[in-house]
Amino acid sequence: MEIETFEDCKPQDYLMNRAARNAQDPLDNSISHLQVATRVTNAIHLQFGLLNGTVPLDDVVGELLYSGIVKPKDLKGPVKEVLEDLKSLNINKEVETKKAETAYETLNEMKELVQEVKEIGKGLLDQAFEGDLKVLEANGFDLKVPEELEEAVNGFVSRIKDVRKYHGNGEDQKAVDTFRNLISEIDSLLSKAKELDADAIVQMPSAVASFAPILNQAKAVKLYADRKSQLETSTEGKEKLLGNLQEMSRASEEATKILRPLEAARSILEPRNPRRPLLTAGFPNGVDDLNLLFSQDPWFKELTDTEALYKHLAPISKFFDEIKKVSDGIAPLKPAPIDEILEFVKPFNISSIPKDFGTDQMFACIKTLPFGTTVTPFDVDPLSADIVAVDTGVEELRAAIRDMSSFLEKPQTISIINEMRDIALEATTADPNQLRATIEKFLDPEKIGAFEKVIEEFKKLNKKVDDEKVKGLAAKVSSQQKTLETFQKTLDNLKPAFECLQPLEDAKVVGQMIDTWKTMQVPKQETIKEVVKIMKTLDAMPASVVNEMKALDTGKLHLKDSELHSTTLGLATRGIADMRDLLKQEANFELIGGLPGKEGLQKTHTSLVAWKGGVKESKNLSGYGRIFEEALKVPGVERFEKIGEEVRDLEEKETDPTKKEELKKVVNATEELGAVGLDLAGYSAHFRNAPKSLEAMESFFASFKPRVTTTKEVGIVIGSTTTIGYSEDNAMLIIIVVIVVAAFISVAASAVAGFCYCCSWCCFKKKKRAVKENVKGGCRPPKTPLTTTSPVPTTTSTPATPLPPTDAPKKKVTEKPKTPSKKSETEEPPKKRAKKEDKEKSVSRSRSSTVSRVSTPALPALPVSYAEATNKFVIRVNLEVRKFVENKKLLADADEFFEYAKSLINNIRVTGDPREHIENRLVII
Repeated sequence: MEIETFEDCKPQDYLMNRAARNAQDPLDNSISHLQVATRVTNAIHLQFGLLNGTVPLDDVVGELLYSGIVKPKDLKGPVKEVLEDLKSLNINKEVETKKAETAYETLNEMKELVQEVKEIGKGLLDQAFEGDLKVLEANGFDLKVPEELEEAVNGFVSRIKDVRKYHGNGEDQKAVDTFRNLISEIDSLLSKAKELDADAIVQMPSAVASFAPILNQAKAVKLYADRKSQLETSTEGKEKLLGNLQEMSRASEEATKILRPLEAARSILEPRNPRRPLLTAGFPNGVDDLNLLFSQDPWFKELTDTEALYKHLAPISKFFDEIKKVSDGIAPLKPAPIDEILEFVKPFNISSIPKDFGTDQMFACIKTLPFGTTVTPFDVDPLSADIVAVDTGVEELRAAIRDMSSFLEKPQTISIINEMRDIALEATTADPNQLRATIEKFLDPEKIGAFEKVIEEFKKLNKKVDDEKVKGLAAKVSSQQKTLETFQKTLDNLKPAFECLQPLEDAKVVGQMIDTWKTMQVPKQETIKEVVKIMKTLDAMPASVVNEMKALDTGKLHLKDSELHSTTLGLATRGIADMRDLLKQEANFELIGGLPGKEGLQKTHTSLVAWKGGVKESKNLSGYGRIFEEALKVPGVERFEKIGEEVRDLEEKETDPTKKEELKKVVNATEELGAVGLDLAGYSAHFRNAPKSLEAMESFFASFKPRVTTTKEVGIVIGSTTTIGYSEDNAMLIIIVVIVVAAFISVAASAVAGFCYCCSWCCFKKKKRAVKENVKGGCRPPKTPLTTTSPVPTTTSTPATPLPPTDAPKKKVTEKPKTPSKKSETEEPPKKRAKKEDKEKSVSRSRSSTVSRVSTPALPALPVSYAEATNKFVIRVNLEVRKFVENKKLLADADEFFEYAKSLINNIRVTGDPREHIENRLVII
């Protein structure tokens, strides 16, 4: 009979649950058992590390609450104070200040336009580019290779026509020379196709890049002409602008203090990365796993005394309670308010703010502007459009050549062309009698049809290889050179100002600061309050939690190498859990494994299936070491993301809708498998170390189980006085024992009452005379310890002492010699009296041997069934009843005796080892 533990549920429910558990997959059950042990191991290490300071509190909180993406210290910052400060910036917005802002912004834009111009003041096209335009206008590009390809393909058409004509006229022999020409043209085509290099054929620098210096300076000139009146500013305006910049500089420093906390909060409320904990590897789901720590799992309760073990985990339990409180507060929070505040704060995060802002240098450049000269802006848009058109035409030509090259390099195209070449070659060497059959094979509708499709596709692509359009655009640009000469004169007037502005490196930063306060949107006060509340909730972990933990520490929970065992078991268990998750992706394995070159992926899946098939549940912790040893043999897939990239590329290039849809499914499969992880190499070291850690933890957990001890007061002596501990959770056996004892008490009470009635002179009256030697004595039973001799002596941790007689020592009575009477002699014949004396001596020897046997360590006992255990329990109760009577306590009330029996039951425990079924030991607790 196997002992079951009832976890606060009805027996029938428990049995149903247990049946359902046994029906589960062995791998699921094994992982579940390992996770129980891993969580406890991790908790022991965290408790030890937090109490002595070897484990950083912030790191643990970060992993449990914030998925490891942030730490509590990242959330700390004067959010409320800074937001209130930014909201009420002292920015001067007077008219003169705004004029200074506009002037600075205009100068800054002009500076940005001429920033990259190498030759300030040059308004003509570069001579090299101008020369390229003239060559393009006159000759176009060298398209010799495409033309030779076109010639070869036109030859194909002609040869096919001739072969059909000769074959139709019965002049097959004339077709032999045609086939020889066709072979030569095919060889030329395949050779020239390798020379189709678009960049080599279309050599032309970018027109836009060549024209950029002119275009940017022309835009700067137009900007000056349009805003000339806004560039004049007063000294007062400049000073107030400087004051605004100083205020912005201070605000930027303040904003930096809260930007990181706000971004950290945003990432917590909407995490994008999966949890990959290290310190809390035993709790892979973070806070959700904390409630599972103090598991009453029946399997784990057989490994250890969970009540005793969990009692020492009170400190970490306190810590986890605080973690859960914070988590409960975070759950309903939404990121929207933080998004709004971040939009307000981010513009203030301006780096490298210059100390003097460089405003003096910027405004000094105003003096170099030609205010007294009329500046006519150059309408650069038409020329710019033509320049862009030249570049577009050149790129289109290159693309057409690339398309032609790609078509001729396709394996399918090359295969069709080579097949026709082979037939043509066969025709040139065929026996005259076989020539007609060879020609018919060449003209086979399927073969010649595929060849003609290749020819037609090439002609379509070749039509796009035309440079006439680009030649016309080049001529149009060249014709505007005189217009550029006029622009050069205007540009000469602004050259000094552009040269002044170009080196001012701080202008961009100052412009950013001005733009920030001009476009600033102050958030509502309600939003600020909501964000402050969110930040307080996220950072609600009390700093005193470690001190509170220390107050609960028993100091008796010491695990050697706790960090090693915690990390090893946590990551190793997570590894096999990932492997289990991969097994659930069978359909995805089949999708991807069917692709060429993906045999390694299929090998991984086959190995995973074999690994799972060998998993067996274990009744002890160390027995699970084999799962990890076998997991080492499963090959993973390194750089699996590369497979995903290859499949995505195939999907993007595929034009067939049906095939594209199939490839999309494969892409989804790679993403799902990638989310689980196929590179198992990261777990190898932990798999290798796991068996030793399991053995260490098994010994550690076993140390909390009740130890074998003996006591004199409440015990069941079974020959060798071995005693057996009993788990209070063994409810079924307690029920059985209580029923048996209750029945026994009823019978014993009746027997005792009747017996005492018959022997009232012995049980309830004081002795008024000395007891004579030849009188039997009455109803008092022998005063020998109640023992039963076991066939094989059993062992105890501490040798037990037999129970002493329950009577108080009697006074020695001196009797006068007396001659036995006749009646006495008749009742006790010599022979019978001799037998009686022999019996008393035997009893004496039995007492002596019992004392001797009890005082020496005994050997292991034979297995004791539950029935035997119950019988011995009854014997013990019998002994206590006798003590009750001999102590002359009156059985005045049955209820009193029943309460006495209940107190006795509460102090006697019987346990059975469910793993050994009938092999039990009785222990005194």
